[in-house]
Amino acid sequence: MSVIEYLESMGFRQVSAEQRVLGPLEAVLGTGQGMDIEGRIDAVFSDGHNYLILDYKTDRTQERWHRHRVQLELYRDLFSMNSSVSKDRVFTGLAYVSLRGTVNTGRIWPELMVLEQDEGVKAILRRALERYLFWKEDPERLLLDIGRQRPVREGLHAALVASMQLR
Repeated sequence: MSVIEYLESMGFRQVSAEQRVLGPLEAVLGTGQGMDIEGRIDAVFSDGHNYLILDYKTDRTQERWHRHRVQLELYRDLFSMNSSVSKDRVFTGLAYVSLRGTVNTGRIWPELMVLEQDEGVKAILRRALERYLFWKEDPERLLLDIGRQRPVREGLHAALVASMQLR
């Protein structure tokens, strides 16, 4: 059974796909210096009262799971603001799909994970945004912070570290 078939069996119907959401960071995170945040929700389902924001992913790793969670918390807030729907009626979920196999047959093997609301996730994002805003005001500090990261990676990171060591 596909994720969509499963949701339909639970009384949900898809109401939008690739829905654009936009809003001020200040309203979502309490900080943002006038910046907006924009996203595109893969699919929105509704049972007539509640809404489920569904994001399709092909990368099921612990590291990326946390990033997806932040993304979905932001989508929940933005969808609620854009649609005038109370956040307690908006749920989020990840649908992991895979097109891989010995031979790519195009079959999708789905797994649905519905997530609980977690304001702590937004606190982590708020701290990251505040750090970005700090770096925006003091670009030299950004270069110093990058230089302190370990291990030195290839490409741009290595070039920045090398240029700072020449000073």
